Amino acid sequence: MPLSTKELPRKILETAVQLKNHSKGLYLCVYECGKPISAQEVADKMGMKRAYVHMRLLGLVDRGLLKEHREGKKKLFEVTT
Repeated sequence: MPLSTKELPRKILETAVQLKNHSKGLYLCVYECGKPISAQEVADKMGMKRAYVHMRLLGLVDRGLLKEHREGKKKLFEVTT
């Protein structure tokens, strides 16, 4: 179940408000997971194609909003703190 805006930390909420809808949903999905998550897991949760999600997550990494790292063959994403 998605978090309500009242439950989001101010920094996360302020960041999300500045994003376009497609990126906002992905950003909040990664945040709500609470742990590093793969593009496939985000895609499954959001009902989207993995390639599209991966491209958008990389855009959020480029903006400094997410960080990525590898765990074996998996590339995982998490919200920067």
